[in-house]
Amino acid sequence: MLTERHALLARNYMFQDLPSELIDRIVNISVTRKLSPGEALFYKDDEGDALYGILAGRIRISTSTAGGQELVLNIQGSGELLGEIALLDGQPRTADAIAIEDCELMVVQRRDIRQLLQQEPAMALHLLEVAGARLRYLSTKIEDTAFLDVAGRLAKQLLHMANLHGKPTADGTLVRLQPSQAELGQMLGTSRISISKHLRRWRDRGWVSLKRGVVIIKDTDALQLIIDSELDT
Repeated sequence: MLTERHALLARNYMFQDLPSELIDRIVNISVTRKLSPGEALFYKDDEGDALYGILAGRIRISTSTAGGQELVLNIQGSGELLGEIALLDGQPRTADAIAIEDCELMVVQRRDIRQLLQQEPAMALHLLEVAGARLRYLSTKIEDTAFLDVAGRLAKQLLHMANLHGKPTADGTLVRLQPSQAELGQMLGTSRISISKHLRRWRDRGWVSLKRGVVIIKDTDALQLIIDSELDT
C-alpha cells in the first residue's frame, strides 16, 4: 500500500519533481480513507484541512447555481489529487466532492505538511512553483470557455484524458469514458446529446472509433486542428 501511495505522488504534477526520499516522508504521514457511492468527501465551505489522492474510484467535483442546479466542474479518478488549493492556503473548500463509486483515498493533513515544509525549505519553494503553474492552468481553462465551442472543448478534454490515462492500441489511443458522456456534457457546459453528436461525427470521419464506455482516438492531429482553428479565429 505504501508503494502505491508513493507511485501516486511521484507521477502527479504537484510532487513528481521531488526527491524520492521526500515523497516517502509525505507517504509516511498519510492515512487511507474509504468512501461509498454517494458519500461526501467534503462540501463547499468545509474547512480545507487535507490533500487527497485517489487510489481507486471516481469523485465528482461540483457546485450549485443560484437556482439550485448542479454544475459539474470535474470528475477525478484513480491516480489524481484533489484538495491542492486548500493544502496551500487553508481556506474553505470551493466545491463539493462526492464519491461516484467505491473509493479508496490517501489523506495528508495540512498541519502535517506544514511541519514538513518548515523542515524542508526546498519543498516549500517547489510548491510555490506548483501554485504558479496551477494559476496558469486555470487561466487556460477560462480561455477555453471563452474561445472554444463545444467541439473544441470536447477535443481538448479527450486529448487531455488520452495524455493522462490513454492506452496505446493497434487502432489508436484508447480512452475510457470515465466520466461518461453525460458527465462530460456537464463538465463542458453542454448536453449528453451534443457530446454524442460530435463523437459520432468524428467517428464517421475516421478520427475516432466508439465502443461502449470507450473512445479510441485514431487521429490526434485532427482533434488538435479543431482546437487550433478555433483559437486562431
